[in-house]
Amino acid sequence: MTTATYSVTGNAGLTLNAGVWDIQCVGIISPATTTTLTTIFCFPSTTTSNDNTGIDADRNAFTSYHGGIANSNGDSWRVNSPVWRVNITSATTYYPKIFVGFSTSTCTGKANIFARRVG
Repeated sequence: MTTATYSVTGNAGLTLNAGVWDIQCVGIISPATTTTLTTIFCFPSTTTSNDNTGIDADRNAFTSYHGGIANSNGDSWRVNSPVWRVNITSATTYYPKIFVGFSTSTCTGKANIFARRVG
């Protein structure tokens, strides 16, 4: 992964038909042992580009990580997005995006997206 970049990784996305859906993303980050993590969050988006289309910062406030921890143990980190309820009027594809900020060394990651029709 590239630091401070919005990435679609690990999942090609879901195309959802018209209806009311609950959507959630899960991101898993695996930094190298010398990597210092600064930010991690994930969210559903309707684009695959390097942008924050679809993010809702207020909803992510309690599901993101903003620190400065060195990963000396080589741990993996997991972050979940909140559940978004969306009312879709025509088929729309949603992609799981993940944002990771880090310094020193490297980091890999992937995101998955889940959806459940509720109406």
